[in-house]
Amino acid sequence: MRSCIPFLFMLVICASCQSHKSNAVSLPWPAVTDSVVVSQLAGNWLATPATNNLLDKKQYKKDSIYLELRADSSFRARLPDCLDAAVKGNVSWDAIGTWKLFNDAGNWKLGMSFVAGQLFRYRTFTTFDLVLIDSQLTISRFVGDPDKKEALQFTQSK
Repeated sequence: MRSCIPFLFMLVICASCQSHKSNAVSLPWPAVTDSVVVSQLAGNWLATPATNNLLDKKQYKKDSIYLELRADSSFRARLPDCLDAAVKGNVSWDAIGTWKLFNDAGNWKLGMSFVAGQLFRYRTFTTFDLVLIDSQLTISRFVGDPDKKEALQFTQSK
């Protein structure tokens, strides 16, 4: 009987790990796994044409949305309030803070900690996926229902 207890314990652990994995949202684009690519992240990032179309549909001022990632790990950003699922006021929020890259199961992500600005009142931290769309490094985050594949996406300005 005692020999069955470790087996049952391992079975429960494996089952809980499998259920945790099934809750993850799968990305429709390839995730970035190359650390050399992510080392080039500092710079100005502008909304993609697809994001501008999404913002038009949601009646946002699309030309004011941006990310400025600085080499010292600080950032400035103006993001739409649809970033927060609870707020849908069609307004843009300013924010400043710090950013860092981290690896999550082999995929690189951008973590942003907000320290001041309008966005800080509603949220203190968010993450973006780093993906390749048409071979171009893209910062991406789903907004609203992930099944609709609506995402805020940014590419680095030249």
